Amino acid sequence: MDCYMKKEQGCLYFGNDYFERIIQINGSVPMSLEMRDKITGKCWKGEQPVSLFSLSTEADYVCRAHSRPVGQKGLRVVLQCFEKQHSVEVSFLLFEDSPFFSTHLYVCGELNRQLSDEQQLADGNENAVIVKKFDSPVLSEQDSIEGFGTADRHLQVSSVSLRDVTDRYNNLVETKEEWLYSFGRQTFYGNLFQFVNPIEDVGLTIVKESPCPGARLNERGADVVCY
Repeated sequence: MDCYMKKEQGCLYFGNDYFERIIQINGSVPMSLEMRDKITGKCWKGEQPVSLFSLSTEADYVCRAHSRPVGQKGLRVVLQCFEKQHSVEVSFLLFEDSPFFSTHLYVCGELNRQLSDEQQLADGNENAVIVKKFDSPVLSEQDSIEGFGTADRHLQVSSVSLRDVTDRYNNLVETKEEWLYSFGRQTFYGNLFQFVNPIEDVGLTIVKESPCPGARLNERGADVVCY
């Protein structure tokens, strides 16, 4: 099957033979509903929808989507979102023979700063374990380029960080492995991340296409945030 895009019942669908992504676009903010692996049948879906981005807690967007071919086997899906203070364009690039897609986010307008990480986590008890049960749609953290949900409780996470400037550093690749448990906020740093469900023997790979962590300008914290 070639790459495709369609709009049905207030949702945007796009994918190919390997995957399908579903995004709700008829609400106040576009929400990621699910990502389906067509090879294994795995559906990456949270208990609640997750916003693709979060620039303002009071935003009310009007969204429209279109697509255009890229070469002979590629498709660019463009989601344009408009509201009073700013406009957002989310671009998804996918190819016929690839199980990956690339996401780019473009923002025009004012940015209303939300609370800092320290302010969000301060609750008067430094030793408290913060347990979050979502009973409503979830807003991504500010400056997020992508957002999606998963209901998998136990995932093994491998994060790979790259380091350049070989005149100063000799260890250019650093790998960490840990377990994700979806109670409380966990942060991960790096360029490449693999989330594996060992029980179902399925996984999801995320690549942050940017300079190495030590070379980024205006660094604002974690590369991946999980709740």
